[in-house]
Amino acid sequence: SGKKAIRFLNDHPVDLAILGGHIPGTDTLELDQQIKKEFPLTKVLIFSMSAEEIHAPRYLKSGAWGFV
Repeated sequence: SGKKAIRFLNDHPVDLAILGGHIPGTDTLELDQQIKKEFPLTKVLIFSMSAEEIHAPRYLKSGAWGFV
């Protein structure tokens, strides 16, 4: 969940966070923005099985470092 991800980052600072494109109960775009706000040095990479042309621009505009 997004809450667990934030708790983990508070306890374990990382350079790169890899997020699934669909996290149950979590808006991944909002989580990406929250990570960028609270952990500005952490890059966020979104990993998704969804069509790149549909979702990649949204994630990249939200501040994600990359989309796979």
